[in-house]
Amino acid sequence: MSVEPFDYRIGPEDVLEINVPDMGDSRLAVAPSARRVETTAPVASTPSAAGDRGVRVSHHGTIELPMLGEFKAEGLTERELSDEIERRLVSGGILRKPEVGVVVTEFRGRAVTIIGSVTKPGTYPLSKPGATLVDMILVAGGPTESAGRVVHFTPAEDSITTGRAEPRTGAAPTRAHPIRIDLEVLLRSGPTDPDLNPPARPGDLVRVAEEGNVQVEGWVDKPGTFPATSTTTLTGVLAAAGTQFAADLGGVTIRRTLSPGEQRTYTVDVSRIVSGDNPDLPLTDGDVVTVPMHAGKVVPFSVYQVGKQVINVGVGGMIPLF
Repeated sequence: MSVEPFDYRIGPEDVLEINVPDMGDSRLAVAPSARRVETTAPVASTPSAAGDRGVRVSHHGTIELPMLGEFKAEGLTERELSDEIERRLVSGGILRKPEVGVVVTEFRGRAVTIIGSVTKPGTYPLSKPGATLVDMILVAGGPTESAGRVVHFTPAEDSITTGRAEPRTGAAPTRAHPIRIDLEVLLRSGPTDPDLNPPARPGDLVRVAEEGNVQVEGWVDKPGTFPATSTTTLTGVLAAAGTQFAADLGGVTIRRTLSPGEQRTYTVDVSRIVSGDNPDLPLTDGDVVTVPMHAGKVVPFSVYQVGKQVINVGVGGMIPLF
């Protein structure tokens, strides 16, 4: 994928394809000590492809080329590394006007993994300075139509515990517990709000969950589970479940799982949402909505229930059904 208009900066374990066509038969062959790897476009060994290289950046951030030695590649863009190789070729008296091409073929050191209900799941380079969680989701094509409202964001633990923007040199990033984020809130957040839209770091894992289910229980006509899509709201689910006469709409609770072992319960006055005084609340996969009984409506509700068990079979004729 293209990283324009921002240039990706090379990181440890990235794989580079280095092309020096002017080398001819005395091409810049990879020395035995260099770390050559097979790339998605294998390097040909014919003279016409002389100079094509597949080299993995070491975990120290360096590459080693014959006649040029070992030098730093980490932190450079493709163009900057090309310039550095050209400079070394000239200063070493190897070529007078070299033209070097460098392409990153595998992004390993500075990348974020985006999976789940996105258009193009995969691993993407952090090519944009200051890239945020929303940026990376959009790079992956954005949410699909089957996406729910939950994003599971698992940051690379090193970027949290040490405050670094990069994982430890020579070590794969460890990860913290996933954080649940509301997708709709996330997409509406601005780039300058790190609390809602955190910066992306190498090694982060982002999973956009598919639509799931919301459970409704208590004083409703149809308790059970209902689909939780990106547009599911509290009043919408209650309308589908049908609240009963004795329901207390002023004390509806929502139990939500935020992370493994962590739950939070919210009490909502639905009557204020219906009147327009409060905004409706979005629901996410796994939410449990409980509609309690209104103490002041118990007696009227009992009378109503008894009345439903009676049918009229003629003038003055009533038969109770129990």
